[in-house]
Amino acid sequence: MMTIKFGTSGWRGIIAADFTFANARRVTRAICEYMRTIDSVKDASVIVGYDTRFLGERFAAEAAKEIAGYDFQAVLCDSPVPTPTVAHAILVRKAAGGIIFTASHNPPEYNGMKFSTADGAPAMPEITRRIEELLNLQKDDSQLHAQTGEREGVQPELFDPRPGYLADLQTKVRFDVIGRAAGRYAYDPLWGTGRRFRHRGRRRYFHYG
Repeated sequence: MMTIKFGTSGWRGIIAADFTFANARRVTRAICEYMRTIDSVKDASVIVGYDTRFLGERFAAEAAKEIAGYDFQAVLCDSPVPTPTVAHAILVRKAAGGIIFTASHNPPEYNGMKFSTADGAPAMPEITRRIEELLNLQKDDSQLHAQTGEREGVQPELFDPRPGYLADLQTKVRFDVIGRAAGRYAYDPLWGTGRRFRHRGRRRYFHYG
């Protein structure tokens, strides 16, 4: 099997070359195995999100299936979301952690997986090193499916994190002051995740994501 190395809080690779469904499943299992070692998050949920990269929703759905094989409830975002939105959902729902499929600033041929811990923060190097160790202990794909004891018929919970995230932002940002400002602003999400995270006012647009 291919050796997977984590960078900042996660792993990135070229779609269909390195970043495949089989490897995404491997990483998901290793993350679940890591979370299983933490007593305080047993039986908790795991938030799964994705951005607008190619096949992001398919990768996220596969990860949710793998999570269902462990003692966690998979909570799958129902549309592309920014990474901070997943962090907020982890905290609000007291989740064991979160996985988001995103390659951040990498070129469009890349996708990636970031892991955030129960505090909503990106996984620290000592955690990603442990996940890499668990990856190296894995056997082939078919054996791993049998080992996880995948629960037949268990479906992920579909979840829209936007309302709670935007409501929380309104307690932190003085949108009333911005709204009274004389400036005019243009925002183009470039088909990114921010396209569903804006409030359309009567005369102005404010980006909330």
